[in-house]
This record gives sequence, C-alpha cells and structure tokens, in this order.
Amino acid sequence: MIEHDQHKSIAVYSTLAAIVTALLLWIAVSTMDYNDAQRAEIEYCQHVRDGLWPDYKGIYDKVCEEEL
Repeated sequence: MIEHDQHKSIAVYSTLAAIVTALLLWIAVSTMDYNDAQRAEIEYCQHVRDGLWPDYKGIYDKVCEEEL
C-alpha cells in the first residue's frame, strides 16, 4: 500500500513539474515575442524617420512620434 501511494505521489509531482515547466517556457517565449515586436517597431520608426523607407504601414504619425 505504501509503495502504491509513493508511485501516486511521484506521478502527481511529475505532472505538477511538467505544468510549471510548460508555463515558464510559455512566459519566456511570450516575453521574447513582445521584445522582438518592440525592437521591430523602433527600427521601423527609425528607418522611416531617416528616409530609408516610406511609411508603408501607415503608422508613423500615430506610433512613431511617441517612441522617438
């Protein structure tokens, strides 16, 4: 009986560890995606400002003036 309870406890802890690991990975990836999007927007604004390319997204007046 004790052996069965130990296996059950190990299974519960393993499941919890897998859930926590998946959650931490999801948070890390989400943060990286957000940071990449921010960097891309800043780069876009700088390139439009410097005349390297036109405002093809049509967001410069609304978004970029606040960032730069």
